Amino acid sequence: MATAASSDAAVTPKDDEDAATTTSSPPAPFIKCCIVEVQPHRAQEFAKLCQTGQSKATNGVEEPGCIRLDVLNVVDEQGEVVHHKFIIYEIFVDEEAYQQHVQKPYSQEIGAFIRSGGVVGENAFVAQKLFLTNDDK
Repeated sequence: MATAASSDAAVTPKDDEDAATTTSSPPAPFIKCCIVEVQPHRAQEFAKLCQTGQSKATNGVEEPGCIRLDVLNVVDEQGEVVHHKFIIYEIFVDEEAYQQHVQKPYSQEIGAFIRSGGVVGENAFVAQKLFLTNDDK
């Protein structure tokens, strides 16, 4: 004879692995960070290329997969802005959206700038989401 408790047990996940498969969370965003040092005399040129790319990528039309794209200047230990050192912080819904981004003409122009010798040094890396602003919305 079945009891109410035994019928409840039949619909309860057996362990945490089963529970994880019953709810689906959105995929983690793809996050790319770059620290770029450009030839000082070409800093304005690079900044303009970045500004064009940032405005097009984040306008909500050309790249719906772009969540955020920030371009920053480094500040040295004395508090002075280093106009030829940049931090580029990009968040896309997934890696596919990022790959589409790098194929856009404005991204290709930045690639051409790099190939022309405009970049002195670059450190690029993929980051994993831990906490993001407005992550709960």
